Amino acid sequence: MNRNHTLDVLRGFLSWTVVMVHVAWVSGIQGQTQHDIGVMAVEGFIVLSGFVITQLILTKRETYGTFILRRFMRLFPIFAVCIVISLAVRPITLGAIQSPSQPILEASENRFFWEHILAHLTMLHGIIPSRWLPMSQYAFLVPAWSISLEFQLYLVAPLLIWWLSRSGLRGTLFVLISSALCLFNPVSLRIGQIWAGSGAFLPQKFVFFLIGSLIYLFSTKGPHKTTVYQYWPWFVRLGEVSYSTYLIHYPVLAVVTRFVPRDWSHIEKGAVTFAVSAPIIFILSVILYRYVERPGIELGKRLSRGVEFRPTAQPSGVAATR
Repeated sequence: MNRNHTLDVLRGFLSWTVVMVHVAWVSGIQGQTQHDIGVMAVEGFIVLSGFVITQLILTKRETYGTFILRRFMRLFPIFAVCIVISLAVRPITLGAIQSPSQPILEASENRFFWEHILAHLTMLHGIIPSRWLPMSQYAFLVPAWSISLEFQLYLVAPLLIWWLSRSGLRGTLFVLISSALCLFNPVSLRIGQIWAGSGAFLPQKFVFFLIGSLIYLFSTKGPHKTTVYQYWPWFVRLGEVSYSTYLIHYPVLAVVTRFVPRDWSHIEKGAVTFAVSAPIIFILSVILYRYVERPGIELGKRLSRGVEFRPTAQPSGVAATR
């Protein structure tokens, strides 16, 4: 399957939107607008994931075990390396970010250090209720809450696509309406009281994955013409390394902000933090993509060749798992 550069450009745009939101955050600009922009960027990632994963599942004939192994190896190596980097710079970054929740997060990391480590090794740290392990979604590497969400989505994606392929319009509407209910205040507030309000628990953001999946399914109905767009190569490159950018940018910002004078205005802090951090983030993203992310993907492909899991039921002519 040829790489879709349009999706690359969208990923690059979304990842750097998150970077800019976090630049504002570490610089003291922590309003609701900044928060909402960050949330929408992550939800955009989830829609793209729904589109791409549905395409993969319906165009490749892989068992459930092979699909999960390859998806795990797609996420975990760079995730693990960035966690290690965050831990390595933690003596510098402790207390560097001024926000009401930061002392609570750091206290939880200190008290439940190994519990957080074990939870992150599974990439299921987003499903742990806050009462059991406080702020597990954000521990050590704040943006990694959405990586746990992504992995949870992978675990259910083959079943979802199988259901959508078999259930027809009524079944699709049932899943769509059920998942959308989690966005309404009474339900979302209740879920947020048990889990973090970020949305790291699968039901909190499932509807966006479903939207991406449905966009792909409807886009394949009837005759359609594929249009190839040409983009500036730098935009495509930003998209290729966007996953590395998404994970590595936060520890970089935390380190840089430690050396920015606190008596500066928020705008001055933000401008200097971005100017210093942006090239570092890009260089590290390229290095991590080349030496960690891509080798991890290739290793997943090699390992998956020996996996023998029983395939799930498949609709006629369509692979139900990747």
